[in-house]
Amino acid sequence: MKTEVGPEVDWWCLGTIIYEMVTGFPPFYEEEQPKEVLLHRIKTEQPKWKFMVGKELKDLLMRLLDKNRQKRLGHLGAQTVKDHPWFKEVKWEVLLRR
Repeated sequence: MKTEVGPEVDWWCLGTIIYEMVTGFPPFYEEEQPKEVLLHRIKTEQPKWKFMVGKELKDLLMRLLDKNRQKRLGHLGAQTVKDHPWFKEVKWEVLLRR
């Protein structure tokens, strides 16, 4: 079975990176789990919320880590991600000029 990969995978990766930066662990991490179990969890489960995160951050991460790539935040373009409330303090124009 071949799976198509598009730009939506980049938004998934952004979600995993933000999750790990905030919590210190990847979203599907369990100590000493076999690779097959990890892959199954990534495909079938939602991330475990062992850590307290704000409502906006949790919403961002859940939408970036949506299993359905057609519903995943960012599938319509980067502006949808940039417009998420968690990024409200980011001055994108200033960041771009750096």
